[in-house]
Amino acid sequence: MKAVLVVFGWAALNAVLVLVMLPYGENALFIGMYGAGVAVITLFGVVVWLVARTVGWTSRGVRLATASLSSGFVALAVILIGLSFVYGYWFAVFAGLPLIAAAYRLSKERLPLGTSPAATTVPTLPAERTRASPALTRPVKAVASVFAAVTAARSLRSSRRQRR
Repeated sequence: MKAVLVVFGWAALNAVLVLVMLPYGENALFIGMYGAGVAVITLFGVVVWLVARTVGWTSRGVRLATASLSSGFVALAVILIGLSFVYGYWFAVFAGLPLIAAAYRLSKERLPLGTSPAATTVPTLPAERTRASPALTRPVKAVASVFAAVTAARSLRSSRRQRR
């Protein structure tokens, strides 16, 4: 029943936005299009409500891992589909591969019933840097300094030739 409340809440908030547009004298076509969107959302909410009544949905849903990679693939596919509006419909073909990858990852990310995702541990202390031995860092610094000096000298010499 939670899904039904979310859809109807979304429709109600959009209806409030339509009512806010009226006193500001917004274009009638724009208000009509937005109102039609509210009607479509409400219709979708009715369909969700009817299906929830007949099937007997519960609010458990599918439990996914906390670091779900499949949602990233779906987001990439949506971005590619959005770019197809700019670059042409053929660009939407590229969205197929991330959608296939998302479906594959989704099958791997489902958690068994009765388990809940565990909180990730974040280290609070900064990691200690490993220091290389001075016997290694001094020659590397010396070679890098010589290379930088030679490069600077070459750039100065070529600019003198161009002046002549």
